[in-house]
Amino acid sequence: MGLGYWSLSAFLKHSSKKAVNFISDFEQGIVEYIHQDQCHGVIAGHVHHPAITIINGVIYANCGDFVENLTAIVETMDGNLLLINCQNIEHPLPQG
Repeated sequence: MGLGYWSLSAFLKHSSKKAVNFISDFEQGIVEYIHQDQCHGVIAGHVHHPAITIINGVIYANCGDFVENLTAIVETMDGNLLLINCQNIEHPLPQG
């Protein structure tokens, strides 16, 4: 039909106030938990909500998922984390 990628389940999750509150509570809870262990950051994926942000001085990275969001987290050669959206990749990834 010529339309771009669109996920109904992602739309419904992100538009529901209850889902948005759950995601926020998850982010805050995991950051508080790892902050107690004096960690610098966390990489999560449980709520499938892609993000790289700093919450209360802790790096919070969530890879999202590859089904609804087409996202992943990669580490660059210099150690930085990047959130990539594979929907925006113009060239196909190598096979095998």
